Amino acid sequence: MFNHHRGFWGYAGVSLEDGQPLMIQGTGVGGPSLVSVVTDLVELGVKQFVRVGTATGSPQTRIGDLVVSSRSTSTDGVSQALGAEPETAAAPFLLETAEELLLDIAKVGLTSSSDLQPHLDTENEWDGVLARDLSTSGLYSVAAHLEVEAISLLVISNVDGSTIDDDDLEAAVTRAGVTAEAILAAS
Repeated sequence: MFNHHRGFWGYAGVSLEDGQPLMIQGTGVGGPSLVSVVTDLVELGVKQFVRVGTATGSPQTRIGDLVVSSRSTSTDGVSQALGAEPETAAAPFLLETAEELLLDIAKVGLTSSSDLQPHLDTENEWDGVLARDLSTSGLYSVAAHLEVEAISLLVISNVDGSTIDDDDLEAAVTRAGVTAEAILAAS
């Protein structure tokens, strides 16, 4: 552990994939806290971000699925404050790398972020949306604003009120973390 700045744990080391410096940083819940952490890290020289988080899945997903957000609707406050387009997007190179690494084991597509927990956000329909979370659009918006690269990998932890159990969540997030490391090593 190298810091506890802003109350979020941060760990630094080297990638097992390529021996390059690697940082794992908690960002809290939602876009505002994520933006604060990302901004601090960019000021320290970080240029690529792979977010690993959880999301509520659409009816076309299953609990434990991995969703790669190629783009996200910008209905959250952070994206609005940064003047984002109606949809924000993952960095093209990171997305291409993720698609190659995750061929046949992940769903890739549109996600949606808002400031409300997905089960409270009753105004959004699932039309083409694979997953809903609280942070992806904020990440993509701030990354574009700060001219850095970002992608979001989401573990589906809830579908239609059913939730993932703790052991399965830990295994799925670990797989997503290993994938995140591989994406960074390939870039």
